[in-house]
Amino acid sequence: MIKIDYIDKEQALRYMGYKGQEIDEHLALIIDDAIKQCLETAHPAYTYKIYPISHTSGGVEIGSSGLFLEGKDIYNHLTGCDTCALMGVTIGAMFDHRLNMLQTADQAKSIIFNSCGSALVEQVCDAVEAEILEKTGKKKHNFRFSPGYGDLPLSAQKTIFKLLTPEKLAGITLTPSNLLVPVKSVTAILGLSDTAREIISDKCSVCSIRNTCKLRKGGNTCDNTGTHKE
Repeated sequence: MIKIDYIDKEQALRYMGYKGQEIDEHLALIIDDAIKQCLETAHPAYTYKIYPISHTSGGVEIGSSGLFLEGKDIYNHLTGCDTCALMGVTIGAMFDHRLNMLQTADQAKSIIFNSCGSALVEQVCDAVEAEILEKTGKKKHNFRFSPGYGDLPLSAQKTIFKLLTPEKLAGITLTPSNLLVPVKSVTAILGLSDTAREIISDKCSVCSIRNTCKLRKGGNTCDNTGTHKE
Protein backbone atom coordinates (compact mmCIF):
# COMPACT_ATOMS: atom_id res chain seq x y z
CA MET A 1 0.00 0.00 0.00
CA ILE A 2 1.31 3.44 -0.94
CA LYS A 3 0.66 6.39 1.35
CA ILE A 4 1.58 9.94 0.38
CA ASP A 5 1.70 12.39 3.27
CA TYR A 6 2.77 15.52 1.41
CA ILE A 7 2.18 17.27 -1.93
CA ASP A 8 5.00 18.76 -3.95
CA LYS A 9 3.99 22.43 -3.77
CA GLU A 10 6.30 23.44 -6.61
CA GLN A 11 4.64 20.93 -8.92
CA ALA A 12 1.18 22.06 -7.82
CA LEU A 13 2.17 25.65 -8.57
CA ARG A 14 3.25 24.62 -12.07
CA TYR A 15 -0.21 23.18 -12.69
CA MET A 16 -1.66 26.50 -11.52
CA GLY A 17 0.41 28.28 -14.17
CA TYR A 18 2.78 29.82 -11.64
CA LYS A 19 5.81 31.47 -13.28
CA GLY A 20 7.61 33.01 -10.34
CA GLN A 21 5.06 35.61 -9.32
CA GLU A 22 5.05 36.73 -5.71
CA ILE A 23 2.64 34.74 -3.56
CA ASP A 24 1.10 36.90 -0.85
CA GLU A 25 0.25 35.61 2.60
CA HIS A 26 -3.47 35.24 1.81
CA LEU A 27 -2.85 33.12 -1.29
CA ALA A 28 -0.23 31.05 0.51
CA LEU A 29 -2.81 30.17 3.17
CA ILE A 30 -5.33 29.16 0.50
CA ILE A 31 -2.73 26.92 -1.19
CA ASP A 32 -1.77 25.32 2.12
CA ASP A 33 -5.43 24.70 2.92
CA ALA A 34 -5.99 23.15 -0.54
CA ILE A 35 -3.04 20.83 0.03
CA LYS A 36 -4.45 19.85 3.43
CA GLN A 37 -7.91 19.16 1.98
CA CYS A 38 -6.45 17.19 -0.89
CA LEU A 39 -4.48 14.93 1.43
CA GLU A 40 -7.57 14.47 3.63
CA THR A 41 -9.80 13.43 0.72
CA ALA A 42 -7.27 11.36 -1.24
CA HIS A 43 -7.38 7.59 -0.95
CA PRO A 44 -4.72 6.36 -3.39
CA ALA A 45 -5.33 3.02 -5.05
CA TYR A 46 -3.40 1.31 -7.80
CA THR A 47 -2.82 -1.86 -9.72
CA TYR A 48 -0.29 -3.01 -12.27
CA LYS A 49 0.61 -6.07 -14.31
CA ILE A 50 3.84 -7.02 -16.04
CA TYR A 51 3.75 -8.36 -19.59
CA PRO A 52 6.27 -9.46 -22.20
CA ILE A 53 5.88 -7.46 -25.39
CA SER A 54 6.71 -7.91 -29.05
CA HIS A 55 6.89 -5.30 -31.78
CA THR A 56 4.68 -5.66 -34.84
CA SER A 57 4.32 -3.64 -38.01
CA GLY A 58 1.48 -1.61 -36.52
CA GLY A 59 2.51 -1.24 -32.89
CA VAL A 60 3.18 -3.43 -29.88
CA GLU A 61 1.55 -6.72 -28.91
CA ILE A 62 0.99 -7.28 -25.19
CA GLY A 63 1.96 -10.78 -24.08
CA SER A 64 0.04 -13.55 -25.80
CA SER A 65 -3.28 -11.75 -25.34
CA GLY A 66 -3.68 -10.89 -29.00
CA LEU A 67 -4.23 -7.27 -27.88
CA PHE A 68 -2.21 -4.45 -29.41
CA LEU A 69 -1.18 -0.91 -28.64
CA GLU A 70 -1.28 0.77 -32.02
CA GLY A 71 0.88 3.56 -33.38
CA LYS A 72 4.42 4.48 -34.32
CA ASP A 73 4.98 6.55 -31.18
CA ILE A 74 4.38 3.69 -28.75
CA TYR A 75 6.36 1.41 -31.08
CA ASN A 76 9.34 3.79 -30.96
CA HIS A 77 8.86 4.48 -27.27
CA LEU A 78 9.14 0.81 -26.36
CA THR A 79 11.89 -0.07 -28.84
CA GLY A 80 14.56 -1.95 -26.91
CA CYS A 81 12.06 -3.32 -24.35
CA ASP A 82 11.06 -6.92 -23.95
CA THR A 83 8.70 -6.16 -21.06
CA CYS A 84 6.25 -3.48 -20.03
CA ALA A 85 4.12 -2.68 -17.01
CA LEU A 86 0.52 -1.60 -17.41
CA MET A 87 -0.53 0.53 -14.47
CA GLY A 88 -3.68 2.16 -13.18
CA VAL A 89 -3.54 4.79 -10.44
CA THR A 90 -6.15 6.99 -8.75
CA ILE A 91 -6.49 9.20 -5.70
CA GLY A 92 -10.14 8.22 -5.33
CA ALA A 93 -13.69 9.49 -5.66
CA MET A 94 -13.75 11.62 -2.50
CA PHE A 95 -11.46 14.07 -4.27
CA ASP A 96 -14.06 14.44 -7.03
CA HIS A 97 -16.81 15.13 -4.50
CA ARG A 98 -14.79 17.87 -2.79
CA LEU A 99 -13.77 19.36 -6.15
CA ASN A 100 -17.40 19.54 -7.27
CA MET A 101 -18.35 21.32 -4.06
CA LEU A 102 -15.56 23.86 -4.50
CA GLN A 103 -16.44 24.49 -8.14
CA THR A 104 -19.89 25.52 -6.99
CA ALA A 105 -18.76 27.56 -3.99
CA ASP A 106 -15.43 29.14 -5.02
CA GLN A 107 -14.00 28.77 -8.52
CA ALA A 108 -10.57 30.12 -7.62
CA LYS A 109 -10.14 27.69 -4.73
CA SER A 110 -11.34 24.83 -6.94
CA ILE A 111 -8.58 25.57 -9.47
CA ILE A 112 -5.95 25.46 -6.72
CA PHE A 113 -7.43 22.27 -5.26
CA ASN A 114 -7.55 20.67 -8.72
CA SER A 115 -3.88 21.52 -9.29
CA CYS A 116 -2.95 19.93 -5.97
CA GLY A 117 -4.79 16.78 -7.06
CA SER A 118 -2.86 16.68 -10.33
CA ALA A 119 0.43 16.93 -8.46
CA LEU A 120 -0.64 14.25 -5.98
CA VAL A 121 -1.70 11.64 -8.55
CA GLU A 122 1.66 12.05 -10.30
CA GLN A 123 3.45 11.48 -7.00
CA VAL A 124 1.46 8.28 -6.52
CA CYS A 125 2.38 7.23 -10.07
CA ASP A 126 6.05 7.85 -9.26
CA ALA A 127 5.76 5.67 -6.15
CA VAL A 128 4.06 2.86 -8.10
CA GLU A 129 6.73 3.10 -10.77
CA ALA A 130 9.44 2.76 -8.12
CA GLU A 131 7.69 -0.33 -6.72
CA ILE A 132 7.55 -1.88 -10.21
CA LEU A 133 11.25 -1.30 -10.80
CA GLU A 134 12.14 -2.79 -7.42
CA LYS A 135 9.90 -5.80 -7.95
CA THR A 136 11.10 -6.59 -11.48
CA GLY A 137 14.76 -5.63 -11.12
CA LYS A 138 14.39 -3.91 -14.50
CA LYS A 139 15.43 -0.41 -15.51
CA LYS A 140 13.09 2.40 -16.47
CA HIS A 141 12.93 2.68 -20.24
CA ASN A 142 11.89 6.24 -21.02
CA PHE A 143 8.88 7.91 -19.37
CA ARG A 144 5.38 6.61 -18.70
CA PHE A 145 3.17 6.68 -21.79
CA SER A 146 -0.61 6.98 -21.63
CA PRO A 147 -3.46 6.56 -24.14
CA GLY A 148 -4.03 9.82 -25.99
CA TYR A 149 -0.34 10.63 -25.96
CA GLY A 150 1.35 10.91 -29.36
CA ASP A 151 -0.54 8.81 -31.91
CA LEU A 152 -1.61 6.19 -29.34
CA PRO A 153 -5.39 6.66 -29.51
CA LEU A 154 -7.45 7.35 -26.42
CA SER A 155 -9.42 4.23 -27.33
CA ALA A 156 -6.34 2.24 -26.22
CA GLN A 157 -7.86 2.65 -22.75
CA LYS A 158 -10.15 -0.26 -23.66
CA THR A 159 -7.15 -2.50 -24.33
CA ILE A 160 -5.57 -1.56 -21.01
CA PHE A 161 -8.84 -2.16 -19.14
CA LYS A 162 -9.23 -5.63 -20.66
CA LEU A 163 -5.77 -6.60 -19.43
CA LEU A 164 -5.55 -4.68 -16.17
CA THR A 165 -9.18 -4.62 -14.90
CA PRO A 166 -8.55 -1.47 -12.80
CA GLU A 167 -12.28 -1.13 -12.15
CA LYS A 168 -12.09 -4.24 -10.01
CA LEU A 169 -8.67 -3.71 -8.45
CA ALA A 170 -8.41 0.07 -8.06
CA GLY A 171 -11.94 1.43 -8.51
CA ILE A 172 -11.15 3.18 -11.80
CA THR A 173 -13.89 3.10 -14.43
CA LEU A 174 -14.00 4.08 -18.08
CA THR A 175 -16.66 6.32 -19.62
CA PRO A 176 -18.07 5.70 -23.14
CA SER A 177 -15.77 8.50 -24.35
CA ASN A 178 -12.72 6.70 -22.87
CA LEU A 179 -12.20 9.12 -19.99
CA LEU A 180 -11.25 7.88 -16.55
CA VAL A 181 -13.31 8.18 -13.37
CA PRO A 182 -12.39 9.30 -10.70
CA VAL A 183 -11.06 12.38 -12.44
CA LYS A 184 -7.55 12.14 -10.93
CA SER A 185 -6.80 8.73 -12.36
CA VAL A 186 -4.06 7.61 -14.71
CA THR A 187 -3.46 4.58 -16.86
CA ALA A 188 0.00 4.23 -18.33
CA ILE A 189 2.48 1.95 -20.01
CA LEU A 190 5.94 1.78 -18.50
CA GLY A 191 8.66 0.27 -20.67
CA LEU A 192 11.12 -1.99 -18.87
CA SER A 193 14.54 -3.11 -20.02
CA ASP A 194 17.88 -4.31 -18.67
CA THR A 195 19.51 -1.04 -19.66
CA ALA A 196 17.95 2.32 -18.86
CA ARG A 197 17.11 4.48 -21.84
CA GLU A 198 17.66 8.20 -21.70
CA ILE A 199 14.46 10.19 -21.37
CA ILE A 200 13.81 12.46 -24.33
CA SER A 201 14.22 16.13 -23.47
CA ASP A 202 11.18 17.46 -25.33
CA LYS A 203 8.17 15.43 -24.30
CA CYS A 204 5.90 18.10 -25.75
CA SER A 205 7.04 17.11 -29.24
CA VAL A 206 5.00 13.89 -29.10
CA CYS A 207 2.07 15.21 -27.06
CA SER A 208 -1.27 15.20 -28.86
CA ILE A 209 -2.52 18.35 -27.08
CA ARG A 210 0.66 20.41 -27.37
CA ASN A 211 -1.10 23.06 -29.50
CA THR A 212 -3.92 23.61 -26.98
CA CYS A 213 -2.09 22.90 -23.71
CA LYS A 214 -2.88 25.51 -21.06
CA LEU A 215 0.48 24.98 -19.38
CA ARG A 216 2.43 25.61 -22.60
CA LYS A 217 0.39 28.73 -23.28
CA GLY A 218 1.38 29.96 -19.83
CA GLY A 219 5.07 29.26 -20.45
CA ASN A 220 5.19 26.00 -18.49
CA THR A 221 5.18 22.29 -19.31
CA CYS A 222 3.77 19.44 -17.28
CA ASP A 223 7.30 17.98 -17.22
CA ASN A 224 6.02 14.80 -15.66
CA THR A 225 6.18 11.26 -16.90
CA GLY A 226 4.31 11.15 -20.12
CA THR A 227 0.86 11.82 -18.75
CA HIS A 228 -0.94 15.11 -18.85
CA LYS A 229 -3.35 16.62 -16.38
CA GLU A 230 -5.55 19.64 -16.96
